[in-house]
Amino acid sequence: MIPEPPSLTPEGVRFTVSAPGAKAVCLVGSFNGWVQSATPMASVGGTLWSVIVPLKEGEYFFMYVIDQDQWVTPPQADDFVTDGFGQTNGVVVVR
Repeated sequence: MIPEPPSLTPEGVRFTVSAPGAKAVCLVGSFNGWVQSATPMASVGGTLWSVIVPLKEGEYFFMYVIDQDQWVTPPQADDFVTDGFGQTNGVVVVR
């Protein structure tokens, strides 16, 4: 598995990110109230982390949090928007 944009699966949307040296990676976004503990990701080998999130149709903003303090703009997304705090959020659109 290589990092790729969020993709639709039968179970929901798969998010995958490369995080070399990370001890923990979480997915945060408009779908979980930006709460770090809500959507932890699982290590899937090497530097890759992944999680599948059941999402209804809509547009969602998201970022990754590495080791609880490093907020990372997704390298791949359907689109990108600024968040008003000097960061850029990824956008995933579920149809």
